[in-house]
Amino acid sequence: MKNIITRLLILVFLSFFTLSCAGGGSGASSEICDNGTDDDGDGLIDCEDADCIDECNANNTNNTNNTNNTNNTNNTNNQDIETNCTDGLDGDGDGFTDCADSDCLGETGPGGITCESTETTCDDNGDNDGDSDTDCADSDCLGETGPGGITCESSETICNDGADNDGDGFTDCADSDCYGDVNCQDQEICNNGSDDDGDGDTDCADSDCVGSQGPGSIICESTETTCDDGGDNDGDSLVDCNDPDCSSAPACQANEICSNTTDNDGDGDIGCADSDCIGEIGPDGVTCQTTENSCNDGGDNDGDGLVDCDDSDCSGAVNCQPENCTDGVDNDGDGDTDCADSGCDGQTGPGGVICSYPNETNCTDGGDNDGDGDVDCVDSDCSGAVNCQENCTDGVDNDGDGDVDCADSNCSTNAACQNTCSEDYVFYDSSDSCPGTDQCTMTGSPPAAQCLEDSEFGGSFYSICSFTGLCPFGSICANSDGESYCFPFCDRDQPDHEDCPGAGDCLYGLTDSDLSLCKESDFCDATVETIGAVPCAAGEGCYIGLDHTHCFEAGIIAVGDTCTYVDDCQPGFICAGSCYELCTLPASSGVCDHGGTCQDALGDPTYGACL
Repeated sequence: MKNIITRLLILVFLSFFTLSCAGGGSGASSEICDNGTDDDGDGLIDCEDADCIDECNANNTNNTNNTNNTNNTNNTNNQDIETNCTDGLDGDGDGFTDCADSDCLGETGPGGITCESTETTCDDNGDNDGDSDTDCADSDCLGETGPGGITCESSETICNDGADNDGDGFTDCADSDCYGDVNCQDQEICNNGSDDDGDGDTDCADSDCVGSQGPGSIICESTETTCDDGGDNDGDSLVDCNDPDCSSAPACQANEICSNTTDNDGDGDIGCADSDCIGEIGPDGVTCQTTENSCNDGGDNDGDGLVDCDDSDCSGAVNCQPENCTDGVDNDGDGDTDCADSGCDGQTGPGGVICSYPNETNCTDGGDNDGDGDVDCVDSDCSGAVNCQENCTDGVDNDGDGDVDCADSNCSTNAACQNTCSEDYVFYDSSDSCPGTDQCTMTGSPPAAQCLEDSEFGGSFYSICSFTGLCPFGSICANSDGESYCFPFCDRDQPDHEDCPGAGDCLYGLTDSDLSLCKESDFCDATVETIGAVPCAAGEGCYIGLDHTHCFEAGIIAVGDTCTYVDDCQPGFICAGSCYELCTLPASSGVCDHGGTCQDALGDPTYGACL
């Protein structure tokens, strides 16, 4: 304000000086018609002033080339673009002035600031984007550096930097945002109804609070001067016009102000309820009426506390007829349609559902009973319904949130949704250890336990998987002699997992792993000493595995010689430290071609050994 007063004084001095030099006069300058200034103080500038009619008309009519008035610099409304971004005028008539006009972007604006489309210069005390908010008061500046190097905030959180960080005019502890801050504990909190500093005065009655935010965001004052904010600014328990301090305030004179919530004339009636206001504009911009007859303007026109169709005066209005609960129209004009209207509670609504206002109570009928746009379990009203609790294993979105089973956050602690996948859960007879429909298997190199989607599994045990790479749960696609098969997992060190599905034996090892793999039986005759005998391939012989017979590369160790592995011996023999001839049970009919007699010594139901 000080700068403004200084400039006004200078203008007055210059005006006086000019008149004195001209030899006196009436005390007002004549209008100069081309300087963008209101020289004679009548509120009209240049060609807008009647004093300039002759001069401005001469400029417009005598210049034959001035068809578009482009040379008529005195008439600012004839410009195509804003050229003066500091004069507060709308030079191009587009409704925007100075930095609010896009023509001024990058140009010098009022006070020497730079005009910007969005306020990015937050420390120049200027309104760079013309939105009436300056520096930290402009939301564009949140998080930016403001005046004096402060950080701009939406709410004051730095309460000891001596700065107004949120631009609301209050600094540190004077800002209600800082009430409760550790830096403000020893001071009076001005809006909590307590005597925080123990001086006997509370909130605005405490002199410490003058200029701070008090109850209801009013400004505390030593003497009530704000007489129309509905607050007790000086803490004397007298509000607005009831406070003698306001006796001379305009708002407290004899005439009722119809648009506020104060009884200005003291007759006990406020706003449209005061007969003085009939025909005047009342609260919320409605027209005050003796009896409410504007029944769809959202206002209480007669001040009886009832709005539109809620007022019995409107009972005959077209828009106030009973609500039709199935037609999608707000028949009674209360802003609510069909089941969202309280008048439809218990009535039949769209699609035959029964309306339940204000909350959805039927959570299984497939209808929006309360008209809030949400059906059954999607409606938060149904959160406690039995049918809306997420079942984590049924493949259904029970609570209607778009997530099914383990994909639903409600199932995060459900046992079925825990991931306990490890080598102990990859066997064909293992229990589920992966969330949802995922399954645990060994994958990668070196192999490691991992949950894979159900679509990653397929095929059958012991089948060829070279082309699809898919195997059933409990097996892995592995190469053997140039072809890939689905080998089931097994573990000879774990009694629970040493068995194999079907006619298989746990014979192979899985590279880079402690697990073993099952080999399917070839159903050959282990007593046959011929190499390559069907079903074995050339160079193979038939040997007893664990419980079944298999074709392996034929061994060469003869009967009676020392051996280590099952296929060290020649076909027709078994390795038990030495190679022994096999015979077919029962022992009484078993044939031993290399000496000895057939004995049931192997615990095998089909084969014995010649001893």
